Amino acid sequence: MKQQAALLQRCFFCKNELYSTLVDISDELNFEWVVNGSNLDDKGDYRPGMKAANLHKVRSPLIENEFTKKDIRKFASKRNLETWDRPASPCLSSRLPYGTKVTVEALLMVSNSEKYLRKLGFKIVRVRHYNSKALIEIPKNEFRKFKSKYDEISKELQKIGYKEIELESKGFMSGSLNIKA
Repeated sequence: MKQQAALLQRCFFCKNELYSTLVDISDELNFEWVVNGSNLDDKGDYRPGMKAANLHKVRSPLIENEFTKKDIRKFASKRNLETWDRPASPCLSSRLPYGTKVTVEALLMVSNSEKYLRKLGFKIVRVRHYNSKALIEIPKNEFRKFKSKYDEISKELQKIGYKEIELESKGFMSGSLNIKA
């Protein structure tokens, strides 16, 4: 039970370690704060890493100034930043269901699968890792394209290590594993 609770808090432990190290560095450099890139939209999701931020001198200026992802993209576009429309890129461990041990092998399977699918033109893609099964999340408007390339995709993901490939019928939804947490 204790181990399962720890697995549910993996984001907390990771961020706690990260912020602890960054605060040490900021103290050495006489910086008053460490900042993160959390925005107002992040407050509506399960974010154990935010608890870690609260334990350290970490601020979230985008939240403090009530910026949403949409606001950030708008301002970045106005300033001609190349990344203004780049899809969100959360930590790869977020592709593993809570309670699943995070391993280098699993993260590489996810990373290699997503890189491959992006090369095929799927700009927004998540490969949810269920051991030997890959649950693919893409926007619904790309289902036809996926299905037309299914055999090719299946062969490549099997080379990467997945025995079963499934398309999530609800389509891509950011934070979908948090709904089940």
